[in-house]
Amino acid sequence: MKIVVSNNTLALQGGSESYAYCVIAALKKRGHDVDAFTTGPTIGTGDRIKELGVRLLTDRLYKYDVAFSSHLSTTKWTHQQADISIQTCHGIYPDLEQPDPNVTKLVSISKEVQNHISNKGMESTMIHNGVDCERFKPIKPINNKLKKVFSLAHDQGVNRLIATVCQRAGIEFEWHNKFINPIFDIETKMLEADLVVTLGRGAYESMACGRAVIILDKRNYSKQGMIGDGILTPDIIDKSLENNCSGRALKRIFNEELLLDEFKKYDSGLGDFGREYALENFNIDIQIEKYLSLVS
Repeated sequence: MKIVVSNNTLALQGGSESYAYCVIAALKKRGHDVDAFTTGPTIGTGDRIKELGVRLLTDRLYKYDVAFSSHLSTTKWTHQQADISIQTCHGIYPDLEQPDPNVTKLVSISKEVQNHISNKGMESTMIHNGVDCERFKPIKPINNKLKKVFSLAHDQGVNRLIATVCQRAGIEFEWHNKFINPIFDIETKMLEADLVVTLGRGAYESMACGRAVIILDKRNYSKQGMIGDGILTPDIIDKSLENNCSGRALKRIFNEELLLDEFKKYDSGLGDFGREYALENFNIDIQIEKYLSLVS
């Protein structure tokens, strides 16, 4: 099939950019003729997409059998140029993530998003974000004792809190913020740590790498402040996933003592648990087939 995959930007290596790259690579692997489209910057992820042998478009589109699109900034282009246009909604707050009533079908990445779309009088199919589990894989196991924490938090206040707690506990700490020190091969940093503090897709990729995960951050679009679900265990993962591991499931407000308590829950067995959960729920080889089934 002739397919276009679109995203608001293909520049910084953020969640939606990583998602778009993953989908494009999976479609190319299956022999489809794939273009990428964005209305925003392309330096970064766009360069990696071109290395896949994919045409990167920014100001025009051709005719397609299918468009797999994210963000309203691109659906207004792609739904006119594809026989079937499928929009994936990744969130409930940002204006760009709102469902476009003109597309053929809608995909929600969590129960929270599906309910949000339903409240707007539209239907959607829920497909969790896919992760390339061959790229994001546990090349080395995590330590029996927590030795290093890696943060993908956007909020520097959250990173200062983590740094303080790590210093108290004698744990090594490193942070990465896509707006400050972007890196494409983020899995290399995940694999250096035992535990990753993050939200959303960062959690799924970290779990695929066999890392323990704490859900915590503060996002500008949320009025709830510094919230999280804490360390992902078998007891809370399904509940957290309903809200895309955004912290909005349990909405716990963290301070030093509470975060230190979460560190104390660290267990190296969470690495194996996370990997198996990712293979079952996020594996792109399974998720892309769900997308393609919407076309038939």
